Amino acid sequence: MIGQVLDGTYRIYDKVGTGGFATVYLGRNLSTNEIVAIKVLRQEYTEDPKYVQRFLREAQLAETLQHPNVVCVLGSGVEGDDHYLVMEYVEGLDLRSALTRQDDASGQLVPGNRLPADDVLRHVGQICEVLEYLARRQPPVVHNDIKPGNIIVDEHSGRAVLVDYGTAKTRYLRPGGRPARANESIYGTVGYAAPELYR
Repeated sequence: MIGQVLDGTYRIYDKVGTGGFATVYLGRNLSTNEIVAIKVLRQEYTEDPKYVQRFLREAQLAETLQHPNVVCVLGSGVEGDDHYLVMEYVEGLDLRSALTRQDDASGQLVPGNRLPADDVLRHVGQICEVLEYLARRQPPVVHNDIKPGNIIVDEHSGRAVLVDYGTAKTRYLRPGGRPARANESIYGTVGYAAPELYR
């Protein structure tokens, strides 16, 4: 993947992270020199039509959203077997990474630094504005997976950006309908999704 050029326009340079079904890469628009983020459906899911359809639905929805605190989608496509989504690159940490660190001895995530109260209030207000925007759309959009890992704070502007609009459709439950602790449920991430959804 590294070095590959998508649509003759976007060159992939580095891996940024891996989620449930996709990998995000750092890329560059070769005609404008703009840095972008490129989300690619992981190879093991490209053979399954339900994952491909889910990825395509996310791309179609994300391309229609226009809000300062929603990641801007620049395009999407298919190159060979690779389904991809090109987005603006928001330089900064997601709140999960900003608030935790990896313990050297155990390798587990442990609490890190706390955010100043003013920053918390500003970020919460910005995400609430996004939720109002999504609720006013016709039909309304339910993100379904709002959590620190899906909120990136732009280190230049300080804006909180809500990302990942495809994470809440296919999840796993234990027998009996209770959410599996080791996996995310069909309703979002365990510990963040509304409890009434599980009932």
